Amino acid sequence: MSENSVRNALKELENAGLLTKEKVTDGPRHFYVYKVTFYRRPELEANEQRGDAIYFYNCIIDNGIWANLPLGAKAIYLFLRAEAKQDLDIYSKIEAIMTEEFYEPWEYPEYIRNRKWDICEASLTQISKAVRVDRSKIGAYLEALERFRLIERVDRWIKVYLRPGRFLKH
Repeated sequence: MSENSVRNALKELENAGLLTKEKVTDGPRHFYVYKVTFYRRPELEANEQRGDAIYFYNCIIDNGIWANLPLGAKAIYLFLRAEAKQDLDIYSKIEAIMTEEFYEPWEYPEYIRNRKWDICEASLTQISKAVRVDRSKIGAYLEALERFRLIERVDRWIKVYLRPGRFLKH
């Protein structure tokens, strides 16, 4: 894409309220930090301008993962990240961590900061509708995400990795 196309697309997202930017100055350098805003359906229907932010870790880009994903897989990953919730009981069972050790108020923030993944219970139909991807293509996109260890299907859940670059097996 040309630089102008990217600038125009960023401006369009900003005007739609889906993106915010902040100018940062670091000595002689000036650059923008962009933050993506996601809106849940009830908020959109109520015409409120709030959304939940998700963190998108640079390791996904730095490892070349993002560049190698098909567009549909990227949309699905972002949806799964936005829908995924941390569930202490499931996490401690799968990761073989004692649940009790995280119930102390001063230790809970460390669990949140250091956890590897969150859990998403969205069905394939829900995913298909949310990202507007043909239901027949969802399987291939999920396989691409699994191949790069961005997700892992476990029973009826999808483990959505937060910083998959740290856990890639080369």
